[in-house]
Amino acid sequence: MDDFPHALFRLGEYYFFGQGLTRDRIKAVKYFKKAVDKNIPHGMYHLGVCYHKPYGGLKRDVEESKRLILRAASLGIDEAQKYAHQQHWDT
Repeated sequence: MDDFPHALFRLGEYYFFGQGLTRDRIKAVKYFKKAVDKNIPHGMYHLGVCYHKPYGGLKRDVEESKRLILRAASLGIDEAQKYAHQQHWDT
Protein backbone atom coordinates (compact mmCIF):
# COMPACT_ATOMS: atom_id res chain seq x y z
CA MET A 1 0.00 0.00 0.00
CA ASP A 2 3.06 2.25 0.25
CA ASP A 3 2.82 2.78 -3.51
CA PHE A 4 -0.67 4.23 -3.00
CA PRO A 5 -0.44 6.53 0.03
CA HIS A 6 -3.83 8.14 -0.61
CA ALA A 7 -5.37 4.67 -0.20
CA LEU A 8 -4.19 4.71 3.44
CA PHE A 9 -6.35 7.76 4.09
CA ARG A 10 -9.31 6.23 2.23
CA LEU A 11 -9.07 3.00 4.18
CA GLY A 12 -9.03 5.02 7.40
CA GLU A 13 -12.09 6.91 6.21
CA TYR A 14 -13.92 3.68 5.40
CA TYR A 15 -13.21 2.32 8.88
CA PHE A 16 -14.08 5.63 10.55
CA PHE A 17 -17.49 5.95 8.91
CA GLY A 18 -18.21 2.22 8.44
CA GLN A 19 -18.37 2.54 4.65
CA GLY A 20 -18.26 -1.01 3.31
CA LEU A 21 -16.44 -2.15 6.45
CA THR A 22 -17.45 -2.54 10.06
CA ARG A 23 -16.92 0.80 11.77
CA ASP A 24 -13.68 0.64 13.75
CA ARG A 25 -12.28 3.99 14.81
CA ILE A 26 -9.15 2.45 16.32
CA LYS A 27 -8.24 0.99 12.92
CA ALA A 28 -9.23 4.29 11.30
CA VAL A 29 -6.73 6.17 13.47
CA LYS A 30 -4.05 3.63 12.55
CA TYR A 31 -4.57 4.33 8.84
CA PHE A 32 -4.86 8.09 9.33
CA LYS A 33 -1.48 8.02 11.11
CA LYS A 34 0.04 6.09 8.20
CA ALA A 35 -1.42 8.63 5.78
CA VAL A 36 0.09 11.48 7.82
CA ASP A 37 3.47 9.71 7.65
CA LYS A 38 3.08 9.89 3.85
CA ASN A 39 2.11 13.61 4.00
CA ILE A 40 -1.50 13.10 2.88
CA PRO A 41 -3.35 16.33 3.83
CA HIS A 42 -6.77 14.69 4.26
CA GLY A 43 -5.17 12.23 6.67
CA MET A 44 -3.78 15.17 8.64
CA TYR A 45 -7.23 16.72 8.90
CA HIS A 46 -8.99 13.53 9.98
CA LEU A 47 -6.30 12.58 12.49
CA GLY A 48 -6.47 16.12 13.86
CA VAL A 49 -10.21 15.75 14.39
CA CYS A 50 -9.62 12.40 16.10
CA TYR A 51 -7.22 14.08 18.54
CA HIS A 52 -9.64 16.94 19.14
CA LYS A 53 -12.85 14.99 19.84
CA PRO A 54 -11.18 12.40 20.81
CA TYR A 55 -11.91 9.28 18.74
CA GLY A 56 -10.23 5.95 18.15
CA GLY A 57 -8.73 5.44 21.56
CA LEU A 58 -6.70 8.65 21.43
CA LYS A 59 -6.39 10.98 24.38
CA ARG A 60 -7.55 14.52 23.71
CA ASP A 61 -4.58 16.56 22.53
CA VAL A 62 -5.64 20.02 21.39
CA GLU A 63 -2.12 21.10 20.45
CA GLU A 64 -1.55 18.07 18.20
CA SER A 65 -5.02 18.50 16.76
CA LYS A 66 -4.35 22.14 16.01
CA ARG A 67 -0.95 21.37 14.45
CA LEU A 68 -2.39 18.71 12.13
CA ILE A 69 -5.49 20.66 11.15
CA LEU A 70 -3.60 23.88 10.47
CA ARG A 71 -1.09 21.94 8.35
CA ALA A 72 -3.94 20.42 6.33
CA ALA A 73 -5.55 23.86 6.02
CA SER A 74 -2.29 25.33 4.72
CA LEU A 75 -2.26 22.59 2.07
CA GLY A 76 -5.69 23.64 0.83
CA ILE A 77 -8.06 21.21 2.57
CA ASP A 78 -11.37 23.09 2.78
CA GLU A 79 -12.71 21.03 5.69
CA ALA A 80 -9.56 21.80 7.68
CA GLN A 81 -9.86 25.52 6.93
CA LYS A 82 -13.49 25.51 8.12
CA TYR A 83 -12.66 23.50 11.25
CA ALA A 84 -9.77 25.83 12.12
CA HIS A 85 -12.03 28.84 11.66
CA GLN A 86 -14.73 27.29 13.90
CA GLN A 87 -12.10 26.73 16.60
CA HIS A 88 -10.83 30.32 16.20
CA TRP A 89 -7.37 29.07 15.25
CA ASP A 90 -5.37 31.32 12.94
CA THR A 91 -4.71 29.76 9.57
